[in-house]
Amino acid sequence: MAWNWYKHDLDRTRRANLPEPPAPVFVMGLHRSGTTILYEELARQFSLAKVGVYEVVNYENLLHDRSLENEGEKRRELDALFARSGAGTRQVDGIRLSHDTPEEYGWILARRAGSLSVARAGAQAALREVAGKLAALYPGAPGVALKNPWDAARGPQLLEAFPRARFLYVLREPIEILNSQLKNALHYGAGPDPLLDLLLAGIPAGRLVMGGQRALRRGVGQARYEQIMLGLLARDVAANLAAMRGSIANMPADSYLLVDYDRLAAEPARAFEAIEEFLGLGLRRPFETDLATPGREVLPAIAHRRARLERKLGDVSGLRDRAAP
Repeated sequence: MAWNWYKHDLDRTRRANLPEPPAPVFVMGLHRSGTTILYEELARQFSLAKVGVYEVVNYENLLHDRSLENEGEKRRELDALFARSGAGTRQVDGIRLSHDTPEEYGWILARRAGSLSVARAGAQAALREVAGKLAALYPGAPGVALKNPWDAARGPQLLEAFPRARFLYVLREPIEILNSQLKNALHYGAGPDPLLDLLLAGIPAGRLVMGGQRALRRGVGQARYEQIMLGLLARDVAANLAAMRGSIANMPADSYLLVDYDRLAAEPARAFEAIEEFLGLGLRRPFETDLATPGREVLPAIAHRRARLERKLGDVSGLRDRAAP
């Protein structure tokens, strides 16, 4: 399956007719910090439009397919593809794998603007187009929700593009983020993954990086690969957390809400009461759902170095102390 069937939506007339981009709700946080869990439930509970696998894979044809009323066929094709792979979930967690699985808008920016984040020139305009398309496709939704861990530290830039946007920052213990990211690296480095490989289609640089990671795993073996990835990921998590902390300090206090991952997992109803009040939106129904949070088994490679890694990763306790509820 190709990631873009026609590219019909590049037609200037269709793009010119997009509604004014709404003020989105951005779910912010590092990869494996809990952003997907919050994003999925946020869209469900408030009936917000969101980016899913279908919107990423078929982005260039979304308006065209809506006009032809053949979206259902494309969604069924994706579901059949995942069914043939035998993967009922994303495999790195318990999130169900389907055309509606929540995804990052960064995959769209990578194809439209050559960047996974809004850092590159033209990416903000591309993101405004994403928000406009979602508003056009789901006119009955009370708003649009967006997430992209590659932009976890770019709240101020996003606020420039969307001055009335609201931000939900997910805060999780850094060592747990690192542990989950390493599990991801071990899974993706072991071989093909139906979802990741589909998302990387049409992004040559991303495919090259992933191919290199898998080649490294084959070349040096599992144990050495794990050591190398742990060192790289620890530096990356430390740098991104520091950058996110700094960016939050430059955000207007009324533009964001801090959400503690542990409290969200333990008491989702209470967390969503605070989110409901912050966003000024009404829940579709009383919150009665337990969130499908992944297991927290700590990998031996991390357990053996935990104290040293925690010193390196830094601390988010100050922010977590300010988190709702």
